Amino acid sequence: MAVDVQAKQEQLAGLLNGSVIDSEGRVAVCVRGAVDGFRATLEALAPSWPFGVSYFVEAFEGVDPSSRPTRPAAKMTICPRIGRGMSGLLTNVLLFEARSMRINDKKLESTFNFTYDEREMTEKFLHWPGVQEALNSLDQIAKFTEAVVRTDAGIFLAQPKSFNALDLDQCMQVFGLLGQLAGILAENF
Repeated sequence: MAVDVQAKQEQLAGLLNGSVIDSEGRVAVCVRGAVDGFRATLEALAPSWPFGVSYFVEAFEGVDPSSRPTRPAAKMTICPRIGRGMSGLLTNVLLFEARSMRINDKKLESTFNFTYDEREMTEKFLHWPGVQEALNSLDQIAKFTEAVVRTDAGIFLAQPKSFNALDLDQCMQVFGLLGQLAGILAENF
């Protein structure tokens, strides 16, 4: 079944109240819009397999930098664990999965791997009301491979599903969850 990539991009742009961006030299698929008042972008190097899609939600676009706190920016990377339980032990022993940095939450550590540069800010963000639920929902809906949260920029999420195979309802659910997380970032960090 052939997918009309241009029509699908335009449909997504309509859902995001945005537009299709011609980035022919950089990416084959680029749609920009807004979700919960934040600039949202979906990109893909190519619309077909094996290329997945990338979501970006900018939490501080258009915000005056002088109005933001002067503390240093933090960056955290969140990746779902490959194996859980006994299979998780096996993946660690065989070095299929990188070691995770501790965040003092066994439940989250059993589900995700974390790397960060500011432990205190990472723990504050991950324990903020609604964040753990959003991460678990993103894992269930998008089956993402990596999420990067920067307290000075916003959120990036990589999903291994190609643009052609992407369900736009699920895509909007992912953008909705990322918009919630961006709102938490913008208001509290």
